[in-house]
Amino acid sequence: MGNTEVYKLNVTEACSYIAGVLAEQAAEEAWLQQALRVLSQRSEGSLAFVEIVNETAEELTVDLEGFGTITLAPKERVTRAVGEKAYEYKAYIPSLLPVSGQYTFENGFHYTWVFSTR
Repeated sequence: MGNTEVYKLNVTEACSYIAGVLAEQAAEEAWLQQALRVLSQRSEGSLAFVEIVNETAEELTVDLEGFGTITLAPKERVTRAVGEKAYEYKAYIPSLLPVSGQYTFENGFHYTWVFSTR
């Protein structure tokens, strides 16, 4: 008969471990809630503009409805003219879960989306 190792599972230790893993995931997910800071200011013209800023140390990928995938290097920024409507978006960096949602732009404003992990 072969060698068989038996592991005893202490329920309290297992629960503590799981709680630690969940707390770590919650901390990572906190960036989802705070990753997107939206600043806006009135601008001239009939369109809205969105400037996307990557303040992370990693490559940021933003899927913006109607614009496809926009990839930004660390500290890079890009600007796109957008129409007045609600847009679905999804943003992610390799080490964290994505942030997604919907944002409504109004014509005549310049929006700045700042993504960071702070």
